[in-house]
Amino acid sequence: SKEEALEAIRFERRIELAMEGHRRFDLVRWGIAVEELNEFIDYEKQFRQYLDNAEFESTDIYFPIPQRQID
Repeated sequence: SKEEALEAIRFERRIELAMEGHRRFDLVRWGIAVEELNEFIDYEKQFRQYLDNAEFESTDIYFPIPQRQID
């Protein structure tokens, strides 16, 4: 099905490009960054107390505009 094919592609990119810094961009492009990263944060909260109040919000997908570009 279409959903299974999309999941297979996402899994392949996750494995193929692991540790190369492309994962975040893929999640943002596919529109699933907020859900995926909040699931990861919820899992990591078990082990890291400093994440107790952490939450990934939809505004976090954008990088700030560099001051040089604003000027």
